[in-house]
Amino acid sequence: MSTSNEEIEEFRKNGFLTTHMVLNATSAVGETEKSGSTMTPVETAVHEKFLEIKSAIDQFNVEVWLLWLYSRQANEPDHKYLEANASNVNMLVGSMAGRCMITLRWRDRDTTSEEAHHFVSLIGAERLTLMTEYSPTVVHGLCGFQGIGMNGDKAIELIEEAVRVSKELANVINKASEIVTFG
Repeated sequence: MSTSNEEIEEFRKNGFLTTHMVLNATSAVGETEKSGSTMTPVETAVHEKFLEIKSAIDQFNVEVWLLWLYSRQANEPDHKYLEANASNVNMLVGSMAGRCMITLRWRDRDTTSEEAHHFVSLIGAERLTLMTEYSPTVVHGLCGFQGIGMNGDKAIELIEEAVRVSKELANVINKASEIVTFG
């Protein structure tokens, strides 16, 4: 299914990305490599922003996921839904069926505004495995991109802010006060 005109217009005006747009752009990259076709300027711009988001996620993996969040969620037998609020970052964590989904939102947004619902989500594995048959050794289960519904630059800023306040988030993470679900 192609990216809608509304999505394209919102991206052009506000840099707003949807999961759908990112998936279409990454599919276009694959199609270009396979058939030699060319990507549209919007697909190219979306893919470039996605690569920047992936780079921020790499930082998140090192400074948040591997440093403390993986072990915290893996060792939480009674409750698989966690929440942390630090600085202006709201982090929701849900673990189920071998996966751990992390949704980041800005805390300083007016809860009645549309921006209060903007998000970027990452997904990792509930259990990490070290794959030694590869060279170099690979850690399976690191966080990767799951979804987005916000301005791409703001998503990068949000992920980087979560990295910056990682220790604060680690100190306040607790059972979620509201139900956190996958979706």
